[in-house]
Amino acid sequence: MRNADRLSLDKMGDVLSADAHTLACCSGGPAVVAFDLSATPAGRKENDIAPGPVSASLRTDNSCIPDNWNANLTRPLCQFQQVARHSGANPMVPGMSLAPSKGVRGDAHPIPTNIITGGDMMKRTLTAICTAGIALGVGFAALDASAQTAEDFYAGKTIRLISSTGAGGTMDLYLLLFMKYAQKHLPAGTEMVLEHRTGAGGIVGMNHMFTAANKDGTEFGMPTPSIVTNTFTQPDATRYVPNEFTALGRLVDLPRVYVARADSGVSTFEDAMETPLSHSILAIGTSTHQVMAAANDVIGTQFRAVPGYSGGGPAFLGMEQGEVQSTTAEPANLLVNKWHLVEDGTLNILGWVGIDPIDGLSDYPSLLDLTPDDHALRGVVETVSNTAAIGLSLIMPPGVPQERTDYIRDLLDTVMRDPELLAEAAERQIPINHATGAWLQERLEADMGQPEDVRDWFLQLSQQ
Repeated sequence: MRNADRLSLDKMGDVLSADAHTLACCSGGPAVVAFDLSATPAGRKENDIAPGPVSASLRTDNSCIPDNWNANLTRPLCQFQQVARHSGANPMVPGMSLAPSKGVRGDAHPIPTNIITGGDMMKRTLTAICTAGIALGVGFAALDASAQTAEDFYAGKTIRLISSTGAGGTMDLYLLLFMKYAQKHLPAGTEMVLEHRTGAGGIVGMNHMFTAANKDGTEFGMPTPSIVTNTFTQPDATRYVPNEFTALGRLVDLPRVYVARADSGVSTFEDAMETPLSHSILAIGTSTHQVMAAANDVIGTQFRAVPGYSGGGPAFLGMEQGEVQSTTAEPANLLVNKWHLVEDGTLNILGWVGIDPIDGLSDYPSLLDLTPDDHALRGVVETVSNTAAIGLSLIMPPGVPQERTDYIRDLLDTVMRDPELLAEAAERQIPINHATGAWLQERLEADMGQPEDVRDWFLQLSQQ
C-alpha cells in the first residue's frame, strides 16, 4: 500500500475515534474504531489470496471512551467475506470470478458468480473498501465533505446569480439590492456576480438553471413570475420542472391592479361586465393577457385585448393617453407615481389580482375573492393569482446539498430583514414583501398540481 494510503487510513482512524461513543459496529454492541486495513489487502495482492477478516478494537488514547468499557474489546469490521477472487486482473472490470467463502462467524454466504445484486453490494460495502483503493479515496472525500459546514464551503467562492430578463430592468433592481446587503452576511472572500441569461420570456434562463447550472450551491437565480405558466403555454420549449427547483424565497410580489379611464363610464368590475373596454396588454399569452382573460372567463368582464405594448409602463401610458380604455398596473407605480390620476377622477380602480392584500387598496375586491370555490375555472384564477404572488423570487437548481440550500435560504431571510436594506428600499420607494422558501415551494407545488383543463386553458389562450 502506498504511503499516501497509509496516511489516509491513519487520518480516518482519528476522525472516527473523535465520535467513538456514538458509533456501532456492523452487528451492534459497543463501538470500536481502531483498525488496520493495510496488511490484508497487501497480502491479497502479493500472495493472490482472498482477504481475511479485519477486526476493530478500542483506542486507549480516546478520551471519549467510557471508563467502564473493556479495554480489550474487539469487533469484526469486515464480517461479510464474500469477495472477488484475485485473478491478476483489475477487480473493478467485468469478467472477474466470484465465489462464496466463509464469513467471520464461519457461515457460508453463497453468491452468484456472474452478477452482484444490490443487496449483496450493501452487505459487502466494508469489504469493498478493503479491496478497492479507489473506494478508499471516495470514502475519505465523503468524510471531508460531511465535516465541512456550508459557511466553510462558501468561504472564498464566487456565487453567480442568474437573471432571466435583460439588464437594467426591475429584476436587476432587486437582484443588485439583495447582492449589496448579502455581502455583509457572507464569509470573507466570497463574491457575488450577476449574469443575464435571457430569451423566450425567461425560459432560456430557467432551462439553464435546471439543466446546466452548477449543483454545488454556487449558482442560483431569479425566474420570471411565469415560471409555472410557461410550462403550460410552451411545453416544447421548457426543459425544467418548476417544483423540482429548490425555492429560496421571495423578495417582492407583483400583483396587478385593474384600472379604467373614468370617461369610459366604468368604475367597478360589475360595470365592466356590462360595458366592453379596450385593454392594453404586452402580447398574446403573456401574464398581462392571462390576467385580463381570466376576469373575462370567470366573472364575465368584457375587456378586449389590444396587444403590442413593450412593457407595463407603455401599456399604462397608452391608457393614460387615450389609446385604450383600461389596463392592469403595478401597485407600486400606481400608488407612488400615478395616484394623482385616481384622486382627480381621471382613473377608476376596479380590483386586483394576487394573493397578499395590497396596502392602500384594501377597499377593492380581488379576482380570487370574486371567484366561487366550485367554479370550473377556479384553478385558472388560483394560478394567475399565484403567478402574481411568486413575483420576484430566488430559486436554486435541484440536487444541491440540503445544508447549502438551507444556508442560502437563511441568508435571504436575514438580508430581507436587514434594517439598512429596508431603510434604503423605503427611501428609494422600492416595495419589499419577503416570503420564505417554504412558502414559495408551496406555491410552485400548488400550480403544478392543477388539472389538465387548467393547463389547457393557458395553452389555448397562448395560441389565439
